[in-house]
Amino acid sequence: MKIKETKEISYKQQKQFASLSGDFNPIHLNPNIARRELFGNIVVHGMHLILSALETFAFQNKTQKHILIDSLKAKFFSPAFVGKPLKFIIEYDEKLIKIEIRDIKRSLLAEMFINYRSEKYTAGEIINKKIKVSQPENINIKKSIGLKGELPLFLDKELRKILFPSLHKLADIQLAEILVMTRIVGMKCPGKQSLFTGVNVVFEKSENKLVRYLSKNIVEKFSMATIGFEGPSLKGELYTFFRPKSTIQPKIEKISENIPKNIFKEVNALIIGGSRGIGETTAKIIAAGGGKTVITYNLGKSDAEKVCKEINDAGFSSKCFKIDIENFDNSLKEKIFEFGFNVIFYYPSPKIMASKKFDSQLFNNFLYYYVEQFENMIRQVSLASIKDIVVFYPSTINITERTPEFTEYIMSKMAGEYLCDSLSN
Repeated sequence: MKIKETKEISYKQQKQFASLSGDFNPIHLNPNIARRELFGNIVVHGMHLILSALETFAFQNKTQKHILIDSLKAKFFSPAFVGKPLKFIIEYDEKLIKIEIRDIKRSLLAEMFINYRSEKYTAGEIINKKIKVSQPENINIKKSIGLKGELPLFLDKELRKILFPSLHKLADIQLAEILVMTRIVGMKCPGKQSLFTGVNVVFEKSENKLVRYLSKNIVEKFSMATIGFEGPSLKGELYTFFRPKSTIQPKIEKISENIPKNIFKEVNALIIGGSRGIGETTAKIIAAGGGKTVITYNLGKSDAEKVCKEINDAGFSSKCFKIDIENFDNSLKEKIFEFGFNVIFYYPSPKIMASKKFDSQLFNNFLYYYVEQFENMIRQVSLASIKDIVVFYPSTINITERTPEFTEYIMSKMAGEYLCDSLSN
């Protein structure tokens, strides 16, 4: 039999799952941190996807039978994001549940195989307890070699009813073991910089009251780690990567050492997208050279305020305000009048994603940021009727290197270059 369902995992559900599982890794919860990380958005826990699929199966199947997992094998190919439509495709019989999770473009995000039987199973009472919020371990791959530990099993049964009301027939012990897997990966090993890529566990009854884990098969070259897992009813391996850490821009004190004093004293710059990355560094360079800077943000208010504070605390000048390039209207024109900018830097960008074949939706998204809204910004500048405004538009080295996986990005930036030439003429 087959079930197809499209649904979204909301930010509220994401926070509830973190409380249920004890995996409070900021990549799953904190938008300001997640936007600086590898995927640029809040990532749904892999185990949340598994349990959401099982919840869909149990609800649609209207099963009243007990569920005992004999084996669980899952691979996570690409991240699922909070608030984005997910397509669940579930095929099942009396012994096997096969699950595919795809995004709206039908790209495969995750694949799961669950062998089960309709049998009641208990292995002692699970502690009904809320898990306290904590911070993940921040370890590097060398320190993870041979790392081991053990964790107790908890299950907040009220929160379980809210998130997974149809999973009441899944053995408490196995639900708690599935939940603790994400706690191991997201909080203990690899911890803060973790990326969960797969799980392979089988039913094996034991006298364990706690869950034991041990890191093994560490491959430093590829930042890979396999975690051995052993609980009261499940035993197997968890497959993970260490994510690269987000780039930290240099402090303004360091930048000031290389910038001549007052070299930019005539510059009054608006930096659109200046709360991080190249925009943050641009703001610091101009401020260090005696110029005035105003940086904009859309989602990263705290990041923008932090950059401004660093610049101002060092004795230079910077302000910030919110602006959404999807809704320029007259707000930009008004700000140009208010501050009297003579230089504008245009840095807004979506997450730069690779693709194996041409993706028209991705291409159109790039065009929207790099061409359509840039031209819209220029119209707002023209309406302000202020002469001698210099506008800086960043291109990309990928145009000359022609990286095949970034065709959509390259084409959109080439279109942006052509637009700049046309506007200059």
